[in-house]
Amino acid sequence: MSRNPKLEEFEIETKPTRSIKRGNVSNFFYDSNTGAFLGRTAESWCKIILFYVIFYAVLGALFMICMVTFKEQFINPRVPRLQQDRGLIGTSPGLGFRPLPPDVRSTLIWYKGTSYESYKYWEDELIKFLKV
Repeated sequence: MSRNPKLEEFEIETKPTRSIKRGNVSNFFYDSNTGAFLGRTAESWCKIILFYVIFYAVLGALFMICMVTFKEQFINPRVPRLQQDRGLIGTSPGLGFRPLPPDVRSTLIWYKGTSYESYKYWEDELIKFLKV
């Protein structure tokens, strides 16, 4: 079997080795040959800055449009957001003052735990209140 000489002859291209020298670092910050600063020319920097100014201006405008739309459409500053049954506390602010005792001047609830007749009134009032 004969070998094809074209397949055996090839060269591998390698990257040139780069060493960090003082001139290379200072050339990166400002290259006097091309006038590049941090690897970009003044024209390139202007294009990038202009792009980001326009990009963030449009992004900010979209955000403001969303916020104004949300505020105008969904939030009425003159009316509380949660009222009556839609609120977390419902129509009565809490059970601390319910059921009302027969003497409304005092909200103290007291009874004897061993006597059913003592707390029957409170049980009936609480059941009546929770049915509403």
